[in-house]
Amino acid sequence: MTTAKNPAPKRKDDASSTPRQQQIEALFGQFCLACGALGPLIWGGMIVWAASQNEGYSHRIDMISALATGESDSAVLMRALGFGLSGALYVVAGLYAAFRFRHDPASVLASLLLLAGGIGRMGGGIYPCDASCLGFEVPAAARMHLWTTAINDVSLTFAALAFGVTVNRYPKLKWFSSLSFGCGSWTIVSMVMMATSVSEQGLYQRYATGILSVWMVIWTVMMWRSRIWAEDLEWRKPNYAPRHRHFRRK
Repeated sequence: MTTAKNPAPKRKDDASSTPRQQQIEALFGQFCLACGALGPLIWGGMIVWAASQNEGYSHRIDMISALATGESDSAVLMRALGFGLSGALYVVAGLYAAFRFRHDPASVLASLLLLAGGIGRMGGGIYPCDASCLGFEVPAAARMHLWTTAINDVSLTFAALAFGVTVNRYPKLKWFSSLSFGCGSWTIVSMVMMATSVSEQGLYQRYATGILSVWMVIWTVMMWRSRIWAEDLEWRKPNYAPRHRHFRRK
């Protein structure tokens, strides 16, 4: 398989935009990427803080959703900040990435998976879980929590896998390919261990969400280093046409 160089078209407004407009665009892009970095930091910080407010809570056994159960101050803040705010920050980063990668449909799809993960996490805060989540007859609100958190986990995992494939075509982002694909793969392993474990579900859930959080921070660093707000990245479109082989005559 060969690759054909196919640079993304340059921005049409570069010639007509003023330095002030370019500065505003740069600040807006940096703000959106900063949201991508703050999202996992808020998520991890709220998990640690909310757990410290619940006596008897075990990171090894208990699930993260239990921290948002009830009407205590820690539960309300966990739903509002841990699930709601961090999810909204993922949405902002995903929307901006989809816009900047708009010339590459595969990268747009990966960005939309990131966006869907943020929406799923926000839904987990809107529909909190309770003890009935673990029962056989799950009420509607608890069932919505299970569905939205599943969307969050699956979407972010596939976003990591998708970016592991798509960024391989960008010379400036190629270094992130193996790391991104590895994070997605290890997240799947952690989720399988969480589903099959009896006494350590909370531990494996933290492995999974921790890997995805670290991946998100590194993803933001990658985008920041490439200065994606300043220019369209050059990329190479795969060429699946068969190569012509020339044989030497004897």
